[in-house]
Amino acid sequence: MKKDAAAAAGVCPQTISAWLQEPHFSAVLKAKREELAGLAAERLKEVTGLAVATVIELMESGSETTRLKAATYLLDRVLSLTTGDTALPSNRTDPREALAALGVNC
Repeated sequence: MKKDAAAAAGVCPQTISAWLQEPHFSAVLKAKREELAGLAAERLKEVTGLAVATVIELMESGSETTRLKAATYLLDRVLSLTTGDTALPSNRTDPREALAALGVNC
């Protein structure tokens, strides 16, 4: 990665290593990375509805195999939610409790 960055900047990889030791450079780099991560997160939020609609559409398709795979995928994702801003606390271990927290009764 340093080699690619160095080539893009027109410097040698050792220069990139030296720049990374500079507090100001590291701070600016960290800020840019955080900015890009934020932009990526926003874009993902924008397309989440479309992704869910696609999985639901696949679950309603004619093929049993496709429906099963889509349903399994969706359930796997629902059960793996562990971030603090979701309806699922990370300490839940029973999948039925996790689904119940989302309003799914089984």
